[in-house]
Amino acid sequence: MKKHKLLFTFAIFVVLLTACSKDQDSTQPELFLANHVGAWETTFVDTGVNVAAEITASTAKIYSKLISEGCYNRSGSISSGSVVVDTHTSTEYTAVTENVIASEIFSGTDLELLQNNGINYIDIEYSYQSAGENYIAFAEYFYVAGTNDIILSVSGTFGKVNTIVKC
Repeated sequence: MKKHKLLFTFAIFVVLLTACSKDQDSTQPELFLANHVGAWETTFVDTGVNVAAEITASTAKIYSKLISEGCYNRSGSISSGSVVVDTHTSTEYTAVTENVIASEIFSGTDLELLQNNGINYIDIEYSYQSAGENYIAFAEYFYVAGTNDIILSVSGTFGKVNTIVKC
């Protein structure tokens, strides 16, 4: 069960930062990623998962691990869906990734439950906001594609860390 939660949490942040990275334009250095270069981490105590982000001026790489593990593993990426960016400034990034294949985010009994209810595609609305020099606040909402029916919401804060120990 913990492995399932790890994969789910891992996928959440892959979608978020992958979409943000795709939108980065190297001719605009004052956008969100460029202003948040470094290593960032958050912990989901209820699922026992740590998620880390390694941000450069043009990319973000996501890593995850169980709290009990000593090192982080790199995540994959989401290939379906299309990103519609609402805001991309030096302090905020908000967007929606529409029509993501549910199996790219969910697995196991969660995926089965969605598919049994005819849900094969989802929309993901997300926001990153600078919350001071050492914090990034985030929120993410998963909807049945093309509707306002929320499947799941996740929010929290990334804190800046000195380093990420990778496996």
